[in-house]
Amino acid sequence: MGKRKKWANRKRNSYFGKSKGGTARQKAGKKWKTQMRWRRKQSDRHDLVQMLADSGQDLKVSLVNDFAFKHVFHNKKALKGLLSALLDIPPEEIVDLELLDTFQSGSYKKDKTGILDIKVHLNNSQKINIEMQVRQQDNWTERSLFYLSRMYTADMVSGEDYGVLEPCIHISIIDFEMPGLSRLYSVIRLIEENTSQVYSDKLSLRVLYLKKLENADETEQQTEVYRWARLITAQDWEVLRDMAMQDEYKAEAVKEMVKINSDRALRYEYISREIARMDAVSYAKDKEKLRTEKEKLRSGQEQLRSGQEQLRSGQEQLRSGQAELRSSQEKLHKREENVTRREEGINKREENVNKREESINKREEEMRQIQIKFQLATHMMAAGESELFLKLENDPQLLQQKIREYHLDT
Repeated sequence: MGKRKKWANRKRNSYFGKSKGGTARQKAGKKWKTQMRWRRKQSDRHDLVQMLADSGQDLKVSLVNDFAFKHVFHNKKALKGLLSALLDIPPEEIVDLELLDTFQSGSYKKDKTGILDIKVHLNNSQKINIEMQVRQQDNWTERSLFYLSRMYTADMVSGEDYGVLEPCIHISIIDFEMPGLSRLYSVIRLIEENTSQVYSDKLSLRVLYLKKLENADETEQQTEVYRWARLITAQDWEVLRDMAMQDEYKAEAVKEMVKINSDRALRYEYISREIARMDAVSYAKDKEKLRTEKEKLRSGQEQLRSGQEQLRSGQEQLRSGQAELRSSQEKLHKREENVTRREEGINKREENVNKREESINKREEEMRQIQIKFQLATHMMAAGESELFLKLENDPQLLQQKIREYHLDT
């Protein structure tokens, strides 16, 4: 066989002789399959939402849904009633409301934050930003401060006097855990620490904490803020109709909610956002479970490292004990005349060494069990059996079965 033919055969049969284009085609094929699965999933979701929207069945419309919230409070009369409660001013004092953002049907499809944002210019002298969020946000305090500061300086032009800056209020309506809040409604201002006097009334934050609605005290239950919080969280049409009879502003809000329930296009938007919200909640729970499992895994690793340290310490103690024993034996041979007198001491030392060896053997066995459990946790997490692993602690029989199943008992 000629050299050229021999080299061609070797190249064709070797890894390095394979075409790189084939790998690229494989990657492109996987990407295309992923895109097709995503499109089918989106299509199935669209069909489900379309079916629910066309069903005519009454929806449990809730203003916790960001689409419903923004749709309802783009009705200026309903918004006036809400602001009247949140700002603690009579509705008659709100002469004019100018909504500064644009709102169009279908604009939520690309909204990935789940944060509802309404900007209002009140009576040409105050700027108000209302944000509603139901998903857990770890940095909400910092976010609200950032938006308040940005809103305060947004219209400032270089060279203008600082006196032209308008009062700004940032209102947060949240439905997730905020450990720093203890009341249904909180008003935060800039104050002088010693005298509690307001340093400036141009910046303030308001927080409506929906998680505290059920635990509101009697004083809070008599406020308009409480009644609006109940309207925002209500999902029962009978409750909503009763609340609509309280005043014209709540009636206007409920009227807009009825529109969502009766209009096919609005129903579609509402259901789409509700499904997205439920998906986000489910994702957050899964993420929290994964975080908990990782914490437990890290804890197990720490215990493993601690056990290893204890093992090394025990081995050092063993070596030390062995060295002492050797030293004692040397002294025994050198001082035969003192054998009888020192036998008891040597026996005691030997007993101590035996106890240490037993302790070390016990620790080694414990370490072996810990290592087996750690390996089992690794295998089960890789196999998607994380939740089953958490149950093994209370089921020794199942634990031994899984150890044998993954051949960890050898």
